[in-house]
Amino acid sequence: MKKIIIATCLSLFWILGTAVININAQTAYGISIVRYDTDTRIVDGYSGTWLDYYAGLYYDPEVIGDLYRTDMNETSLDHGRHFGYADIIPAEVYLRTTNFVEGRTYCTYSQHAVWGYFYYTQTSRWFDPFRYSTFLANPSPWPGFPFSYFYVVPRRYYLGYTQACIAIPLPPPPTPTPTPPATPTPT
Repeated sequence: MKKIIIATCLSLFWILGTAVININAQTAYGISIVRYDTDTRIVDGYSGTWLDYYAGLYYDPEVIGDLYRTDMNETSLDHGRHFGYADIIPAEVYLRTTNFVEGRTYCTYSQHAVWGYFYYTQTSRWFDPFRYSTFLANPSPWPGFPFSYFYVVPRRYYLGYTQACIAIPLPPPPTPTPTPPATPTPT
């Protein structure tokens, strides 16, 4: 009986241990959304960058968003930039235009970045614990002990971009009304 209980406890411990390994922490999330409303004739866009709790300990999110129409090269219909705070306040930009044209494609393009604020003074290196940058010469995110951090001018780490597009369909052609048959003349 004791062997069964010990084997059960060990297997349960192993299952819980492997479940903890698969947790995805220290992550930055980026999103782009675009949608339209035919009633109000408005095209909306959304750009966002979020950080989880562990990434929010060392970084602040940033997002730059553009809403544009694909047939109008290099012309932004709406543009925005926003900085968040750690994992508490995400960086979000809401984009909008009333330049609604059927048969055209609208896109939201978002650039995502994080700002690192900690500086390691003993080696004069930037502290990048999740390696969002390749500037750190030491492959370890912890260059040495003891740590002494000071807030300094932040350093920006570009993470990448996201893009979403939507094509607004053309309205259906009007259906012709049938011509009523001619009424015969009374005789």
